[in-house]
Amino acid sequence: MYPSDPSSLEASRPPLLIKGPAVGPIARLNPADQSSFHHSLASFHRANQPQASALYKVAALQKLAESTQGRISVTDSACHIAAGMILSTLEIQQNSMKSSHWLWYACGAAKIVKTAGLDVDNLDHDTAALVGWVHYYNTLSRFSLRHWQPHVTLDPGDAADSFHPVVCGNGQPESLTGAPHEILYLLSEVFNAVTVPSDPRYETKAYRSHLKILDWRLRNLEKKALDNTASADATHPAFGLVVELYRLSTLIYLRRASAGILPLDQKFTTWVGQAFELLERLPACQWPFPLLIFGCEAESDKQRMIILDVMDRTTENMQYRNIATVKRVVETVWVQKDLFTEDMNYVQIDSAIPIAK
Repeated sequence: MYPSDPSSLEASRPPLLIKGPAVGPIARLNPADQSSFHHSLASFHRANQPQASALYKVAALQKLAESTQGRISVTDSACHIAAGMILSTLEIQQNSMKSSHWLWYACGAAKIVKTAGLDVDNLDHDTAALVGWVHYYNTLSRFSLRHWQPHVTLDPGDAADSFHPVVCGNGQPESLTGAPHEILYLLSEVFNAVTVPSDPRYETKAYRSHLKILDWRLRNLEKKALDNTASADATHPAFGLVVELYRLSTLIYLRRASAGILPLDQKFTTWVGQAFELLERLPACQWPFPLLIFGCEAESDKQRMIILDVMDRTTENMQYRNIATVKRVVETVWVQKDLFTEDMNYVQIDSAIPIAK
Protein backbone atom coordinates (compact mmCIF):
# COMPACT_ATOMS: atom_id res chain seq x y z
CA MET A 1 0.00 0.00 0.00
CA TYR A 2 2.82 2.41 0.88
CA PRO A 3 6.41 2.51 -0.49
CA SER A 4 9.32 1.64 1.76
CA ASP A 5 10.92 5.08 1.27
CA PRO A 6 8.99 7.95 2.90
CA SER A 7 10.36 10.48 0.40
CA SER A 8 8.52 8.75 -2.46
CA LEU A 9 5.23 9.91 -0.97
CA GLU A 10 6.05 13.47 -2.03
CA ALA A 11 4.99 12.76 -5.60
CA SER A 12 2.15 10.42 -4.79
CA ARG A 13 -1.51 10.97 -5.49
CA PRO A 14 -3.92 12.39 -2.91
CA PRO A 15 -4.44 10.11 0.10
CA LEU A 16 -6.34 6.90 -0.24
CA LEU A 17 -9.99 7.04 0.70
CA ILE A 18 -10.34 6.49 4.42
CA LYS A 19 -13.23 6.58 6.83
CA GLY A 20 -13.17 8.82 9.85
CA PRO A 21 -13.44 12.41 11.05
CA ALA A 22 -10.35 13.55 9.18
CA VAL A 23 -11.44 12.71 5.64
CA GLY A 24 -13.47 15.86 4.86
CA PRO A 25 -10.93 18.58 5.68
CA ILE A 26 -7.97 16.60 4.33
CA ALA A 27 -9.65 15.75 1.02
CA ARG A 28 -9.86 19.49 0.33
CA LEU A 29 -6.12 20.08 0.75
CA ASN A 30 -3.63 20.35 -2.07
CA PRO A 31 -1.32 17.31 -2.33
CA ALA A 32 1.64 19.46 -1.23
CA ASP A 33 -0.17 20.28 2.01
CA GLN A 34 -1.03 16.68 2.82
CA SER A 35 2.47 15.39 3.53
CA SER A 36 2.24 15.29 7.34
CA PHE A 37 -1.00 13.35 7.10
CA HIS A 38 0.41 11.09 4.38
CA HIS A 39 3.40 10.10 6.49
CA SER A 40 1.43 9.59 9.70
CA LEU A 41 -1.12 7.43 7.87
CA ALA A 42 1.68 5.45 6.26
CA SER A 43 3.27 4.87 9.66
CA PHE A 44 -0.09 3.60 10.92
CA HIS A 45 -0.42 1.09 8.07
CA ARG A 46 3.19 0.00 8.58
CA ALA A 47 2.52 -0.67 12.27
CA ASN A 48 3.47 -4.34 11.90
CA GLN A 49 6.84 -3.34 10.39
CA PRO A 50 8.56 -1.36 13.18
CA GLN A 51 11.51 -0.06 11.13
CA ALA A 52 9.38 1.24 8.26
CA SER A 53 6.82 2.60 10.71
CA ALA A 54 9.53 4.54 12.55
CA LEU A 55 10.80 6.10 9.29
CA TYR A 56 7.32 7.32 8.37
CA LYS A 57 6.74 8.58 11.90
CA VAL A 58 9.93 10.66 11.80
CA ALA A 59 9.01 11.97 8.34
CA ALA A 60 5.56 12.96 9.60
CA LEU A 61 7.05 14.84 12.54
CA GLN A 62 9.50 16.65 10.24
CA LYS A 63 6.68 17.74 7.95
CA LEU A 64 4.63 18.89 10.91
CA ALA A 65 7.56 20.98 12.17
CA GLU A 66 8.20 22.49 8.73
CA SER A 67 4.56 23.37 8.12
CA THR A 68 4.07 25.19 11.42
CA GLN A 69 6.60 27.93 10.66
CA GLY A 70 4.32 30.96 10.43
CA ARG A 71 0.54 31.20 10.06
CA ILE A 72 -1.38 28.23 8.73
CA SER A 73 -4.93 27.97 7.40
CA VAL A 74 -7.85 26.12 8.96
CA THR A 75 -7.56 23.29 6.43
CA ASP A 76 -3.82 23.00 7.06
CA SER A 77 -4.52 22.92 10.79
CA ALA A 78 -7.08 20.16 10.26
CA CYS A 79 -4.50 18.11 8.38
CA HIS A 80 -1.92 18.52 11.15
CA ILE A 81 -4.47 17.68 13.83
CA ALA A 82 -5.38 14.49 11.99
CA ALA A 83 -1.70 13.59 11.60
CA GLY A 84 -1.13 14.06 15.33
CA MET A 85 -4.16 11.97 16.24
CA ILE A 86 -3.09 9.14 13.93
CA LEU A 87 0.38 9.18 15.49
CA SER A 88 -1.22 9.12 18.95
CA THR A 89 -3.39 6.16 17.97
CA LEU A 90 -0.37 4.33 16.54
CA GLU A 91 1.64 4.99 19.69
CA ILE A 92 -1.17 3.61 21.86
CA GLN A 93 -1.25 0.42 19.81
CA GLN A 94 2.53 -0.01 19.70
CA ASN A 95 4.17 1.55 22.74
CA SER A 96 1.61 2.67 25.33
CA MET A 97 3.17 0.33 27.89
CA LYS A 98 6.64 1.85 27.37
CA SER A 99 6.30 5.57 26.77
CA SER A 100 4.02 8.58 27.08
CA HIS A 101 4.40 9.72 23.48
CA TRP A 102 0.75 8.94 22.77
CA LEU A 103 -0.10 11.71 25.24
CA TRP A 104 2.39 14.11 23.64
CA TYR A 105 0.80 13.69 20.20
CA ALA A 106 -2.72 14.11 21.59
CA CYS A 107 -1.64 17.23 23.50
CA GLY A 108 -0.02 18.59 20.35
CA ALA A 109 -3.27 18.11 18.42
CA ALA A 110 -5.18 19.88 21.21
CA LYS A 111 -2.71 22.78 21.08
CA ILE A 112 -3.28 23.18 17.33
CA VAL A 113 -7.04 23.18 17.94
CA LYS A 114 -6.67 26.03 20.43
CA THR A 115 -4.03 27.95 18.45
CA ALA A 116 -6.14 27.81 15.28
CA GLY A 117 -9.27 28.80 17.23
CA LEU A 118 -11.13 25.64 16.24
CA ASP A 119 -12.71 25.04 19.65
CA VAL A 120 -15.76 27.09 18.67
CA ASP A 121 -19.29 26.29 17.52
CA ASN A 122 -19.38 27.61 13.94
CA LEU A 123 -17.37 24.78 12.36
CA ASP A 124 -18.34 22.72 9.35
CA HIS A 125 -19.39 19.15 10.08
CA ASP A 126 -16.06 17.55 9.12
CA THR A 127 -13.87 19.90 11.15
CA ALA A 128 -16.25 19.65 14.12
CA ALA A 129 -15.89 15.86 14.00
CA LEU A 130 -12.11 16.20 13.94
CA VAL A 131 -12.12 18.55 16.95
CA GLY A 132 -14.47 16.13 18.70
CA TRP A 133 -11.91 13.38 18.13
CA VAL A 134 -9.29 15.50 19.91
CA HIS A 135 -11.67 16.32 22.78
CA TYR A 136 -12.48 12.62 23.23
CA TYR A 137 -8.80 11.61 23.40
CA ASN A 138 -7.96 14.49 25.70
CA THR A 139 -10.69 13.45 28.13
CA LEU A 140 -10.11 9.70 28.12
CA SER A 141 -6.36 10.15 28.53
CA ARG A 142 -7.16 11.50 31.98
CA PHE A 143 -8.77 8.19 32.92
CA SER A 144 -5.69 6.30 31.76
CA LEU A 145 -3.41 8.56 33.78
CA ARG A 146 -5.67 8.40 36.81
CA HIS A 147 -5.17 4.63 37.07
CA TRP A 148 -1.91 4.10 35.19
CA GLN A 149 0.13 6.97 36.60
CA PRO A 150 -1.82 8.11 39.70
CA HIS A 151 1.06 10.33 40.87
CA VAL A 152 0.90 12.45 37.71
CA THR A 153 -0.99 15.74 37.93
CA LEU A 154 -3.84 15.77 35.42
CA ASP A 155 -3.68 19.55 34.97
CA PRO A 156 0.05 20.25 34.91
CA GLY A 157 -0.19 23.90 33.87
CA ASP A 158 3.10 25.07 32.40
CA ALA A 159 5.19 22.48 34.22
CA ALA A 160 6.86 19.78 32.14
CA ASP A 161 7.66 16.31 33.42
CA SER A 162 8.29 12.86 31.98
CA PHE A 163 4.62 12.51 31.12
CA HIS A 164 3.65 16.12 30.44
CA PRO A 165 5.78 18.15 28.03
CA VAL A 166 5.07 21.89 27.93
CA VAL A 167 2.68 21.33 25.01
CA CYS A 168 0.27 19.63 27.43
CA GLY A 169 -0.14 22.81 29.45
CA ASN A 170 -2.75 24.17 27.03
CA GLY A 171 -5.59 22.04 28.38
CA GLN A 172 -8.56 20.69 26.49
CA PRO A 173 -10.61 22.34 23.74
CA GLU A 174 -13.01 24.93 25.15
CA SER A 175 -16.42 26.34 24.24
CA LEU A 176 -17.68 23.21 22.47
CA THR A 177 -21.40 22.69 22.89
CA GLY A 178 -23.84 19.81 22.56
CA ALA A 179 -24.57 16.90 24.85
CA PRO A 180 -21.54 14.76 23.82
CA HIS A 181 -19.10 17.59 24.57
CA GLU A 182 -20.88 18.53 27.80
CA ILE A 183 -20.57 14.94 29.01
CA LEU A 184 -16.88 14.88 28.08
CA TYR A 185 -16.30 18.11 30.01
CA LEU A 186 -18.04 16.63 33.05
CA LEU A 187 -16.16 13.36 32.67
CA SER A 188 -12.90 15.30 32.63
CA GLU A 189 -13.93 17.15 35.79
CA VAL A 190 -14.74 13.83 37.47
CA PHE A 191 -11.33 12.38 36.59
CA ASN A 192 -9.66 15.51 37.94
CA ALA A 193 -11.73 15.54 41.13
CA VAL A 194 -11.93 12.03 42.56
CA THR A 195 -9.36 10.91 45.07
CA VAL A 196 -8.87 8.13 47.62
CA PRO A 197 -9.93 8.25 51.30
CA SER A 198 -6.28 8.50 52.38
CA ASP A 199 -5.97 11.87 50.63
CA PRO A 200 -6.37 14.80 53.09
CA ARG A 201 -8.85 16.43 50.70
CA TYR A 202 -11.27 13.52 51.12
CA GLU A 203 -12.57 14.77 54.47
CA THR A 204 -12.96 18.39 53.44
CA LYS A 205 -16.34 19.99 52.98
CA ALA A 206 -15.24 21.56 49.69
CA TYR A 207 -14.32 18.19 48.17
CA ARG A 208 -17.58 16.52 49.19
CA SER A 209 -19.58 19.48 47.95
CA HIS A 210 -17.75 19.41 44.60
CA LEU A 211 -18.60 15.72 44.05
CA LYS A 212 -22.26 16.35 44.90
CA ILE A 213 -22.41 19.22 42.42
CA LEU A 214 -20.88 17.04 39.68
CA ASP A 215 -23.42 14.32 40.46
CA TRP A 216 -26.28 16.85 40.25
CA ARG A 217 -25.05 18.22 36.92
CA LEU A 218 -24.82 14.75 35.41
CA ARG A 219 -28.29 13.80 36.63
CA ASN A 220 -29.78 17.00 35.23
CA LEU A 221 -28.10 16.52 31.86
CA GLU A 222 -30.48 13.65 31.01
CA LYS A 223 -33.34 15.57 29.38
CA LYS A 224 -30.99 17.97 27.62
CA ALA A 225 -28.94 15.07 26.26
CA LEU A 226 -32.03 13.37 24.87
CA ASP A 227 -33.29 16.61 23.29
CA ASN A 228 -29.94 17.46 21.70
CA THR A 229 -29.45 14.01 20.17
CA ALA A 230 -32.96 13.67 18.76
CA SER A 231 -32.00 15.21 15.40
CA ALA A 232 -28.96 12.94 15.06
CA ASP A 233 -31.06 9.81 15.46
CA ALA A 234 -32.43 10.11 11.93
CA THR A 235 -29.05 9.35 10.33
CA HIS A 236 -27.33 7.57 13.24
CA PRO A 237 -30.00 5.76 15.28
CA ALA A 238 -27.49 4.54 17.89
CA PHE A 239 -26.00 8.00 18.50
CA GLY A 240 -28.45 8.96 21.24
CA LEU A 241 -27.96 5.59 22.93
CA VAL A 242 -24.19 6.07 23.03
CA VAL A 243 -24.49 9.58 24.48
CA GLU A 244 -26.78 8.27 27.22
CA LEU A 245 -24.44 5.33 27.82
CA TYR A 246 -21.57 7.75 28.43
CA ARG A 247 -23.69 9.85 30.79
CA LEU A 248 -24.66 6.75 32.79
CA SER A 249 -21.09 5.40 32.86
CA THR A 250 -19.84 8.78 34.14
CA LEU A 251 -22.49 8.79 36.87
CA ILE A 252 -21.67 5.23 37.90
CA TYR A 253 -17.93 5.88 37.93
CA LEU A 254 -18.38 9.05 39.99
CA ARG A 255 -20.48 7.31 42.62
CA ARG A 256 -18.14 4.34 42.86
CA ALA A 257 -15.00 6.47 42.92
CA SER A 258 -16.46 8.79 45.56
CA ALA A 259 -15.75 5.95 48.03
CA GLY A 260 -18.86 6.42 50.15
CA ILE A 261 -19.48 10.15 49.77
CA LEU A 262 -22.21 9.59 47.17
CA PRO A 263 -24.76 6.83 47.86
CA LEU A 264 -25.12 3.56 45.96
CA ASP A 265 -28.89 3.85 46.29
CA GLN A 266 -31.90 2.78 44.25
CA LYS A 267 -31.13 5.42 41.64
CA PHE A 268 -27.70 3.88 41.21
CA THR A 269 -29.22 0.43 40.71
CA THR A 270 -31.70 1.86 38.19
CA TRP A 271 -28.92 3.52 36.18
CA VAL A 272 -26.98 0.26 36.00
CA GLY A 273 -30.09 -1.56 34.78
CA GLN A 274 -30.73 1.10 32.15
CA ALA A 275 -27.16 0.80 30.91
CA PHE A 276 -27.42 -2.94 30.36
CA GLU A 277 -30.66 -2.41 28.44
CA LEU A 278 -28.82 0.05 26.18
CA LEU A 279 -25.93 -2.37 25.66
CA GLU A 280 -28.38 -5.06 24.56
CA ARG A 281 -29.88 -2.66 22.01
CA LEU A 282 -26.60 -1.45 20.52
CA PRO A 283 -25.45 -3.27 17.37
CA ALA A 284 -21.86 -2.76 18.57
CA CYS A 285 -19.94 -0.80 21.20
CA GLN A 286 -16.41 0.27 20.26
CA TRP A 287 -16.04 2.66 23.21
CA PRO A 288 -13.72 1.28 25.91
CA PHE A 289 -14.80 3.48 28.82
CA PRO A 290 -18.47 2.41 29.11
CA LEU A 291 -17.50 -1.19 28.34
CA LEU A 292 -15.03 -1.14 31.22
CA ILE A 293 -17.38 0.59 33.66
CA PHE A 294 -20.33 -1.68 33.03
CA GLY A 295 -18.05 -4.67 32.78
CA CYS A 296 -17.04 -3.83 36.35
CA GLU A 297 -20.73 -3.55 37.29
CA ALA A 298 -21.70 -6.90 35.76
CA GLU A 299 -22.55 -9.13 38.73
CA SER A 300 -24.93 -11.75 37.36
CA ASP A 301 -24.26 -14.27 34.61
CA LYS A 302 -26.89 -12.52 32.48
CA GLN A 303 -25.16 -9.15 32.79
CA ARG A 304 -21.78 -10.65 31.99
CA MET A 305 -23.25 -12.36 28.92
CA ILE A 306 -24.61 -9.00 27.75
CA ILE A 307 -21.10 -7.54 28.00
CA LEU A 308 -19.51 -10.50 26.19
CA ASP A 309 -22.20 -10.48 23.49
CA VAL A 310 -21.81 -6.79 22.65
CA MET A 311 -18.03 -7.25 22.58
CA ASP A 312 -18.42 -10.17 20.19
CA ARG A 313 -20.73 -8.13 17.94
CA THR A 314 -18.18 -5.33 17.93
CA THR A 315 -15.27 -7.65 17.14
CA GLU A 316 -17.17 -9.28 14.27
CA ASN A 317 -17.66 -5.88 12.62
CA MET A 318 -14.21 -5.17 11.19
CA GLN A 319 -14.81 -1.41 10.81
CA TYR A 320 -14.51 -0.94 14.57
CA ARG A 321 -11.39 -0.72 16.69
CA ASN A 322 -9.86 -3.72 18.40
CA ILE A 323 -11.36 -4.06 21.90
CA ALA A 324 -9.40 -7.17 22.89
CA THR A 325 -7.53 -5.28 25.62
CA VAL A 326 -10.77 -4.04 27.18
CA LYS A 327 -12.13 -7.57 27.14
CA ARG A 328 -9.04 -8.90 28.92
CA VAL A 329 -9.28 -6.16 31.54
CA VAL A 330 -12.97 -6.83 32.18
CA GLU A 331 -12.39 -10.58 32.50
CA THR A 332 -9.54 -9.88 34.95
CA VAL A 333 -11.85 -7.62 36.96
CA TRP A 334 -14.41 -10.44 37.15
CA VAL A 335 -11.79 -12.82 38.51
CA GLN A 336 -10.73 -10.23 41.10
CA LYS A 337 -14.31 -9.55 42.15
CA ASP A 338 -15.15 -13.24 42.42
CA LEU A 339 -12.23 -13.67 44.82
CA PHE A 340 -13.47 -10.97 47.20
CA THR A 341 -16.66 -11.14 49.24
CA GLU A 342 -16.86 -7.38 49.79
CA ASP A 343 -17.09 -4.63 47.19
CA MET A 344 -13.95 -2.94 45.92
CA ASN A 345 -14.33 0.53 44.46
CA TYR A 346 -13.14 1.27 40.94
CA VAL A 347 -10.04 3.16 42.00
CA GLN A 348 -8.83 0.07 43.88
CA ILE A 349 -9.72 -2.42 41.14
CA ASP A 350 -8.57 -0.54 38.05
CA SER A 351 -5.36 0.66 39.65
CA ALA A 352 -4.49 -2.86 40.80
CA ILE A 353 -4.76 -4.61 37.43
CA PRO A 354 -1.44 -4.59 35.54
CA ILE A 355 -3.07 -5.24 32.16
CA ALA A 356 -5.10 -2.04 32.46
CA LYS A 357 -1.90 -0.05 32.51
